[in-house]
Amino acid sequence: MLALGLLVGMLSQESCIVKAGYGTDEARIGITKQSGVELIPDGITPLYESGYVSELYINGPPCQTDKGIKVGDQSAKVIKAYGAGKKGQKRIKKGDLVIGQFGDYVLSYPGIEFAIYKDIVRVIIVEAVSADSHR
Repeated sequence: MLALGLLVGMLSQESCIVKAGYGTDEARIGITKQSGVELIPDGITPLYESGYVSELYINGPPCQTDKGIKVGDQSAKVIKAYGAGKKGQKRIKKGDLVIGQFGDYVLSYPGIEFAIYKDIVRVIIVEAVSADSHR
C-alpha cells in the first residue's frame, strides 16, 4: 500500500509540466473553463477572463516547466534554461489600483515569466503568447 501511495505521488509530481503559452494538461490557457477548477493541482492559481483561463500563477510544487524550472530555483538556472530574457516589473492590481509587485523583478519570455525575489524563483506566470512577444 505504501509503494502504491509513493507511485501515485511520483506520477502526480511528474504530470504537472508547465509549458510557456500553453499551461498544463489540467489547466490550458484559453481552453480550460472556470468550471474545471477542481482539476487544477495545488500550487497553481488560475486567472480567468470571460470564463476561461487567461493566466496561471504557479507558486509551489509539484509543477515545473518543460525545461525543468520550478519555484525555489535560482535565477541563474532560469537564464541557463531560457536565455537572458527581458527584465522588468509585473504589478499586482486590484481593479485599477496597484497594490504591489511580483518579486524584485520578473524575467519575461514568450508565454512565461519568472518572478524573482532575492535571486530565487517565487512565482511562475504562464500567459498566452502574443504577436508582440516575437518581435
